[in-house]
Parts: sequence; C-alpha cells; structure tokens
Amino acid sequence: MTTINNEWITLTELRNGVTVQRKFAGLDTEISETDEVLFCKVKYHERELYPNGNVIKSELKWYTLQDLPETINDVEGWKQEPLAVLTGFINSLGYTGIINPARETLENILILSLNAANNYPLRRDTREKIIL
Repeated sequence: MTTINNEWITLTELRNGVTVQRKFAGLDTEISETDEVLFCKVKYHERELYPNGNVIKSELKWYTLQDLPETINDVEGWKQEPLAVLTGFINSLGYTGIINPARETLENILILSLNAANNYPLRRDTREKIIL
C-alpha cells in the first residue's frame, strides 16, 4: 500500500470550544465526453478532539471547485467579482499533474493495452519480464 506525507492540520480557531483537525483525502472528478468538467470535489478528513487529544468524531467531507460568477447584492450595496477557481486549478495543476500524464498513459498501449479491463492495475501485465 502506498502512503503519502499528509499530517493532520490543526486549525487555529476552535469550533464549539473544541479543536478541529483536517487532512487531504483525495479528488473526485468527472469530465464528459464533450470535455465539460461535470464536477471536481476535493475530499478531506475532519475530526474534532477533546482537550486530552482523544477523537470526539471524525468524518469525510468535501468542497467543490467551480468557476464563480459575479455576484451583485443591490439590497446591501455590494458585489463580488467573478473568480475562475476551477479554471485556475486546471491550468496550474490539472494539465501538468493530472490530465497530460493520464493522456500519455491512454495513448501508450505498452502501458495500457487495448484489452485492459475496468479496474486494471496499471502496468500489471506490461512490465518487463526478466528470465529467472
């Protein structure tokens, strides 16, 4: 099993008088055949701790990345500028760290064969075979 460096992050503010910690838990994304990003969720673990450090509760949570439109509140007299949150993520990390490497794998039948089944462990059958 592979592990990553992913220590708990202790937040500086308390929630309901208790310490809150968070850590990264993965990405859940889907892209349509027409290249539209249907959703992009960033998952994280969150737990609350008693003062002695024991866990009160722990849960898997997520937030979404999406481009935000301009928001205007005429009643309160303010507005928020549009913000390309999802587009920024895709341009800064998505292409170089996720999309392009996945595309390189998809086009290379020496890595991912034409007959690979769903859930195929990448490179399982295409590794070099060394004579014993």
